[in-house]
Amino acid sequence: MRELTAEARRHGGEEGRGKAREGEREREWEGVKTVSFHTFGCRLNQYDTEAIREEVLALGYTEVPADEPAAVHVVNTCAVTADSGVKARRHIQRIARRRPECRIVVVGCSTPLEKERLARIPQVAFLAGNEEKDMVASFLNGGWKPGEPFPARGKTSLGSRISRYADHTRANIKVQDGCDRFCSFCVIPFLRGRSRSRDPREVVEEVGRLVENGYRELVITGVHLQDYGLDLSPPSSLAALLRDVAAAAGGSRVRLSSIGARSFRPELLDVLEHPAFCPHWHIPLQSGSDAVLERMRRDHGVSEMRDVVGSLRERFEEPSITTDIIVGHPGESAADFEMTLEAARDLRFAKIHVFPYSAREGTLAWKLGGHVDALEVRRRARALRALEAELALEFRASFVGRGVRVLVERGSASREGFAGPEASESVLGGLTERYLRVRFEAPSEPARERFPGTFQDVVVESAGETEAWGRWQGVDP
Repeated sequence: MRELTAEARRHGGEEGRGKAREGEREREWEGVKTVSFHTFGCRLNQYDTEAIREEVLALGYTEVPADEPAAVHVVNTCAVTADSGVKARRHIQRIARRRPECRIVVVGCSTPLEKERLARIPQVAFLAGNEEKDMVASFLNGGWKPGEPFPARGKTSLGSRISRYADHTRANIKVQDGCDRFCSFCVIPFLRGRSRSRDPREVVEEVGRLVENGYRELVITGVHLQDYGLDLSPPSSLAALLRDVAAAAGGSRVRLSSIGARSFRPELLDVLEHPAFCPHWHIPLQSGSDAVLERMRRDHGVSEMRDVVGSLRERFEEPSITTDIIVGHPGESAADFEMTLEAARDLRFAKIHVFPYSAREGTLAWKLGGHVDALEVRRRARALRALEAELALEFRASFVGRGVRVLVERGSASREGFAGPEASESVLGGLTERYLRVRFEAPSEPARERFPGTFQDVVVESAGETEAWGRWQGVDP
C-alpha cells in the first residue's frame, strides 16, 4: 500500500499545502483507519455505498463526516449526464487538493474519458466501475488488488447486502441492476451492464433485517424493475417478489422506485393492493410525443401511458403519479414539445423531474441528427419546470384540511431547505405515503427527540412552493 511522509500527514487537509519532500520519514497506511463516504446519483448508488460502508467499517475503520480529514475517501460516482460526471470529478479533485495524504477509492459509473482524467490524480488508489464495488473492502484489507481475478460468484448474484442505512429513515433495497433496453439517450447499460436480478430469498431476508432494525419505509429499487426475475432460474417476476416483500414488511410501508408503464399488468396491480404498498408510482414518460418516444427507443407510447395512469386512478384512492421528462432530445420539434406540455398537464403529475437532454458518447442519440440548440433546450426546460411547479402546488393544495400520516425524518433532513424563523429546531418533517412532504411543529422537546423514525398524524393547514405545513394531531405524553 502507498506510504506517505509524516509532513504530508501533518499538513493534509490544509488548502494550498504542497506535497511533502520525498525521503523524509514514512509511515504505512495500515493503522490509519478513518474513512468517509461520498455518493453521487441514483438510489442504486446510495444502496451500493451503504453495502460498502458496512463491509469497510467491519474491518475496523472509523467513519468521519465527508468534510473532515480521513485516511480513505470512498467516492461512488454517477455519469448519467455529462454534468453529473464533471461534478463527481471536481469533488474528487477537491478532496485530493485538501487531503494530499489521503487515498481515494473511486467506484461507480464513469465514462472512459472520465476514468482517464481520474487516473491522473495521484491520490486515486483504486479506480473501477460497478462490478468491482464488492471488492473495495478486500482491497483496503490487502486481500485483493485491481487486475486480479474476482472470487467465484453466481451468474446473477449482486453480492451486496445491507442491514441498516446510515442516518436515514427510509432504506433502499436494490433488487435488480443493469438494463437490456438501450434507450437512445441512456448510457446506463454501458456502465452497469445487462439486467441482473437478485435472489428473492436474499431480498426478503434483507427486508426482515431492515424492519427489525427500525426502518419504517423500504424503497424497492433497480435500474429497470420491469425486468426483475427474467434472468433467474427458474424465471420469476416483480409481482412474485413484491408479494413476498409485503408479507415480510410487518408494519413498515413499501415504496417502488422508478418503474416502467408496461409493468402494470393485472398480476402486479393485484399485489399492489396490499396495504403495505404506498399509492405512489414514479413512471417515466420522457416525452409526450410518440415520434420522440420512437427515436428514444422507449417501449411505450403516449396513449399507453394515459391508459396506465387512468387505470391506476380508477383502482387506487388518489394515487400520486410522478415522472421523468427529457427535453431537447435530438429531433424534438417545437410541436413535439407542445405535445409534452399537453400530456403532462392532462396526466396531472404530482412531480416532474425535468432533464435537459445530455449527449452521452456511445449512445444511439449521440449519432442522431437534429440536435436542438442549447438555448432552446434551456427555454423548454424552464417552460416545463413552470408547469411542474403549477401541478405540484395543485397536488399539495389538494391535501389542505385533511389528515395525513407522516414518517418523520431523522436529523437535519427534516429541516433541509428551510430559512428564516420557521426553520427552528422544533420543526420536524417527513413524507406521507403519497410522497407529500409535510412540516410541522413538534409539540414538545421530548417529542422532537422521539418522533424521528416514527409515523405521526398531521392535519395539513397550508401548501407552499415545495412542501405542505401542518399541525400535529395527538396527545403528547
